[in-house]
Amino acid sequence: MSYQLIGGSRVPVRSRYVLHGGRSYGLAAGAYDTRYPLVIDPGLLYSTYLGGSGGDQGFGIAVDTSGSAYVTGETSSSSFPSTFWGRRRELHGGGDVFVTKLNPAGSGLVYSTYLGGSGEDRGLGLAVDAAGSVYVTGFASTGFPTTFWPSTRATAAPVTRS
Repeated sequence: MSYQLIGGSRVPVRSRYVLHGGRSYGLAAGAYDTRYPLVIDPGLLYSTYLGGSGGDQGFGIAVDTSGSAYVTGETSSSSFPSTFWGRRRELHGGGDVFVTKLNPAGSGLVYSTYLGGSGEDRGLGLAVDAAGSVYVTGFASTGFPTTFWPSTRATAAPVTRS
């Protein structure tokens, strides 16, 4: 939300996010009166920390219809938060994919787990379908798990490496 305080009233100013290539962005404002300060007040639903004591990077995020956020990336932290829902609760290899689901308020984990093989693995993006199934894409090392777990609703096709 962008506006100016003029004569004691908020006067709205059109604004939008603009991608500047790579990983940077900014805001573009429409016409406004330069004699008055422009207030840019983006709404923040929540902010939280997700990570452990080592190197952690988030590369992909998706939000489902209930507002739960799903995050994937790479962790080299042996203390990255994990829950009993996942198959593994410890780091394996140089860096592992993490998949985490946060509740809609951002105040707690629904689940969080490591995925990885014998080397470095990285989750770069993810998607969530209407049934709540999560699909992750990225880099996988030898020994990366290739079957769907723990649900019995679906199975995954084997991953082929070229």
